[in-house]
Formats: sequence, structure tokens, C-alpha cells
Amino acid sequence: LIDWDFLSLLYYDTGSTQLRNVPRICLHTDMYSYGDNVLLSRALYDKTAMHWNIHHIKTKSGLFRYRLCLQKKETD
Repeated sequence: LIDWDFLSLLYYDTGSTQLRNVPRICLHTDMYSYGDNVLLSRALYDKTAMHWNIHHIKTKSGLFRYRLCLQKKETD
């Protein structure tokens, strides 16, 4: 069940906001695989009509972690 309540709980648990040059809202879904993030971003788009980008970050050990971030046009 993905709805606005789910999104608010997910943001409360894993979310962050950066207010540098461009506001960025991210969900730190590091514990999910790339495929899980793809499915989650599609499901969030289907329910909320907000576009989410998958950002990958390479750790010092060489592994990748993934985050979902709202596209810039969604934060304007």
C-alpha cells in the first residue's frame, strides 16, 4: 500500500532536505538494491505523480548505495 501516509512515514524515517543552491528532497533508501529503488520510484510516481531520480553513491569499499531524490521541477 503506497499512499501519502506511506510517503510521509518513509520521509520521516529516511528523508532529508538540502537547501543549498537548489532545494533537494531525498529518501535515503541505501538499504534497497537498485532494482528495489526502480520499483519504488515507479510506484511513488504512479500514486503521487512526482518524478524521483535514483542517485548512486560509491562508498570507499567500492559498493554502491542508492537514494531517491525528487527532480528539481518537483521542488519549484
